[in-house]
Amino acid sequence: MRKFLLLSMGITLIILISSCAKDKSLPDGYNKIFGNNEGVVADTVIIQAEGTERSFSKVVDTESSTELLFGTYGPYRSGIYFKFEDLPDTAAIHSAELILNVKERIADGADTSFWNVSHQAYANAYFADIAINEINPPHKDNDLLINTFTVYSDSLGEITINLDSVQVNRWLTKGSAIQDYGIWLESFKSNFMAIYHSRESTEYTLLPQMKLIYTITDTAGSTRDTTYYYPKEDAFVLLNTVEDLNLNPDYLYIGKGIVFRGFLKFDLGLFDTTTHINRAVLELTTDPEHSIRETDGASNCIIYRLTDEWQDDYTPEEQNGASYSATVMDSLMTFDITATFQSWVDGTYDNYGFYVRSTYEYLTINRVAIYTSKFDYDLQPKIRVYYSKPSEQEF
Repeated sequence: MRKFLLLSMGITLIILISSCAKDKSLPDGYNKIFGNNEGVVADTVIIQAEGTERSFSKVVDTESSTELLFGTYGPYRSGIYFKFEDLPDTAAIHSAELILNVKERIADGADTSFWNVSHQAYANAYFADIAINEINPPHKDNDLLINTFTVYSDSLGEITINLDSVQVNRWLTKGSAIQDYGIWLESFKSNFMAIYHSRESTEYTLLPQMKLIYTITDTAGSTRDTTYYYPKEDAFVLLNTVEDLNLNPDYLYIGKGIVFRGFLKFDLGLFDTTTHINRAVLELTTDPEHSIRETDGASNCIIYRLTDEWQDDYTPEEQNGASYSATVMDSLMTFDITATFQSWVDGTYDNYGFYVRSTYEYLTINRVAIYTSKFDYDLQPKIRVYYSKPSEQEF
């Protein structure tokens, strides 16, 4: 009986405390801890207004590349430039050779059977008539022709390109009329592209070299010698314009060699400053049929939060906004942009959109075609947003 009385008194006390609590004010800070975090979780997908993407292209300096591209890949054509230093200028040249080491070979649309047959690329070596730059390659001046040579697709190790020793003597003689701008190689008939190791290669034994056999005569007599020279500079130079590529303008492109960069912007009018972004993921879908060497390119896609208005045909090389790398699964690239999206929604930063490009644009040739707002919904760029809205708390 006593236990029953104690139990009844306990229940009555709990009821009384609960009733009083409804009339009692909450402790300070309660709303800060709980009140604004118990909104309803929602999600939505944002797409762009049709045609709001922008893009531009440019060529880049490839002097820092570990590769030297030579020959033809589809509409892309590439020559190679070398600049040597400290060559002898009072010697009689008996033999001159360029020595290159093959890194890879590629051909547009080629399968394994393509390489079962030996293909030839015909090319010329010239003395360069200008200092190298990415916009203006040297000219094919027959007065500066050193030699015509052949490159074979089944040459997979070291190759040697003979240079006319008479012409090289003219070039190296002190006071020569031939300006020492370097050596330029350009193919005139090729259905593949050879890729050689450049001076930036990490393998010292694979670096390009010029081998000279020469005789120096002085007061002590004549001395015959052989010396290997490494280039001070080298680069591959693409000989195409963007127009040569016949690109479909409905796509957004990123790429290397001939560089493509793009702009994306989404309307965030659905959200206000009270919205909490749980997660925001940007999705871009690639089209392999309009891409080249896409496997390398998609994984190297990077986006930046723009810190100023996009300007057609110009965006600074260095970006200060947050950057995001792609996660690639088949043809889908995703970017977790939660932090940037939240900063746009709460007004920390203005929404100037995203700048889209490839990393290591100087390294090789590559192009990735990305579907735009002009395509079906499933293929369009979109942001999947998961967010919370604050709810009214009543106590």
